[in-house]
Amino acid sequence: MNKKQLSLLAATALLCACQPAPKQTTITGNLTGTGSDTLIVSYFSLADLNQRAMRKDTILLQQGKFTLSLTNDSTPTAVYLYPLSAGKATKSIAVVAFPGETVQVNGSAEQYNYTLTGNAFHAAWQTVKDQCRPYMLQMDSISDILVAKQQTGIVQDSIYYIYQNVYRPVLELLPLIDEKAQNGPMASLYRAMIETINQQKAREEAQKNITEGADAPDFTLKDLQGNDLTLSSLRGKYVVLDFWGSWCGWCIKGIPDMKKYYAKYKDRMEILGIDCRDTEEKWKAAVKEHELPWLHVRNTDETDITVKYGIQGYPTKIVVDPQGKIAKVVVGEDPAFYKYLDELFK
Repeated sequence: MNKKQLSLLAATALLCACQPAPKQTTITGNLTGTGSDTLIVSYFSLADLNQRAMRKDTILLQQGKFTLSLTNDSTPTAVYLYPLSAGKATKSIAVVAFPGETVQVNGSAEQYNYTLTGNAFHAAWQTVKDQCRPYMLQMDSISDILVAKQQTGIVQDSIYYIYQNVYRPVLELLPLIDEKAQNGPMASLYRAMIETINQQKAREEAQKNITEGADAPDFTLKDLQGNDLTLSSLRGKYVVLDFWGSWCGWCIKGIPDMKKYYAKYKDRMEILGIDCRDTEEKWKAAVKEHELPWLHVRNTDETDITVKYGIQGYPTKIVVDPQGKIAKVVVGEDPAFYKYLDELFK
């Protein structure tokens, strides 16, 4: 959960006057300092916290002005507007769009200098956003540090920071949301957040058991051909469970080394790629594009073995020995994983 979603979480306490309406939504705007005539648009249902159904589009700005029409159902839509500058997307403007209503955006994405005009929610959220602006600017600075760490492959303290400063505060805020807001226009978002937090608790409990020497939880997922593949069917060999996704930059950066070591030790180990948070189409396309020669299955919300394995970061590699015991857990694209394989198979 990033800071934008956290901001939307805080806003749910303000939802007292918004009324559901028809399905057509309009966003109009007058933006300054864009440096371009192109606006990138990303949008998804607020209940879709993993953004699996995110859609993207581009629209033209006419002297900074634009009109965007969206068709959505009864659930509010999160919309992010990214003005292009020098061919790259700048900071985004975050808009909550309610079915059948119009939102007006004025100002600039830089330094969060924009206003939203719409219904009672937008008026209340504008007040909160103005008060939180210094905090959001500080979070931007911290985000830059976390991104720099991830670019060097250092992820552990990043994960802990997010846990301390995002996940734990969310736990403290949710009880403050009253029943009227829980059942209001953003009820679907509230339920999704509760489900996500419950899953996080389950991950933390499961993680206590994902230790060296423990039994690797068995599971069955669909492979590329749509057939069931069960982890226990691979007994007799070392198996590397590679939790990854096409959206994960470090997962993709690690592919050359993964292919090198698969070719080196494939007579003694198998790799089982477990795709997470992708659509089926993106998963299959990524396997084909990167020519990944090992076994593949796709994790889904219905089975979600990332909860069972306590997965907190990507990529995560879990080595399972021939008897089905956990031999090694490595989070992040870490050279220690390949050193371990060399030691294991020397």
